[in-house]
Amino acid sequence: MAGGRRGSATNAPLLPFIKSNQFERDYAYACSNPKLRELTSQVWAFLELIRKKEQPPPEFVTHPMKGTWKGYSDTHIANDLVLIWRYETHIDCNQIKREFVVLYALGTHAYLGI
Repeated sequence: MAGGRRGSATNAPLLPFIKSNQFERDYAYACSNPKLRELTSQVWAFLELIRKKEQPPPEFVTHPMKGTWKGYSDTHIANDLVLIWRYETHIDCNQIKREFVVLYALGTHAYLGI
């Protein structure tokens, strides 16, 4: 592979994020909590991979969710810090397909109720 690139995903444009209000609140809380603040860099490391549609390393354990969360994934960022997210495709008014990463929530299993 020329240049050390792994597949075509590395040449793909970065997918934009859609952040739910819940995610915004959760992330602000993580930044203000000394125990969670140090993990926010790992959250962004994971997000940079999925916005390129690259396969994250095994330490980011990801599961498809079930029930009312069907269609979402939960990813264990570290210990008990979990990110709930999914890929979404929208068709704009010009019939152009646009893909996004939807960030729904961030927190512990107990906080998220999962």
